[in-house]
Amino acid sequence: MSCEIIQIDGQDCLLSLSNDITERKQAESRLKVANNTLQRLADLDGLTKIANRRRFDSYLKYHWEKAQRERLNLTLFLCDVDHFKAYNDHYGHLQGDACLMQLAKILRAGMPSSTDLVARYGGEEFAIILPGRSPTEGTEIVQHIWQTIQETNLPHTASPTATFVTVSFGGCSFVPGGSIRTARQLIGRADEALYQAKQQGRNRVIFSDLSV
Repeated sequence: MSCEIIQIDGQDCLLSLSNDITERKQAESRLKVANNTLQRLADLDGLTKIANRRRFDSYLKYHWEKAQRERLNLTLFLCDVDHFKAYNDHYGHLQGDACLMQLAKILRAGMPSSTDLVARYGGEEFAIILPGRSPTEGTEIVQHIWQTIQETNLPHTASPTATFVTVSFGGCSFVPGGSIRTARQLIGRADEALYQAKQQGRNRVIFSDLSV
């Protein structure tokens, strides 16, 4: 009789221990999911729900180092909504936010691969990181996005460039063995190309000295 009681108690102890282990694993799993969710939120822009500047910086660093290590191309574009202050002044800031959200959707939808990244670079500026893309491939992708923005035809009657919202793009590539030696130089060259796009009348894509 005493043996049966000990056996039952032993089974109860093992069951309790098993339940504790299961509950601990479930709690750890829930914590991991929560942490992953928080990490994703920390990397997203609150308005447009695309990558934020923090994510852009870390992603560019990672792929810059990978491009150097594996001798791969890395293409970067910066883009700016033309006359966005005039848009906000004319339509209001709420409509301005809606405009940025719509443009972010177009940019994100234009990415052919999950490794391509669109980020909000700041204000009305966006950035596109295209790992492994040649200058020609990168320009073709961005030209398609530019064309989609034209066809979307978001009204902007306060713009001196067009009657709809337009965007200027400037791009550059890191090619192993080329003149660009740092990620900062890559950003600088893309920014110079964006400046050229604005100087040449806005609403265009400039890749280094190549106008599209």
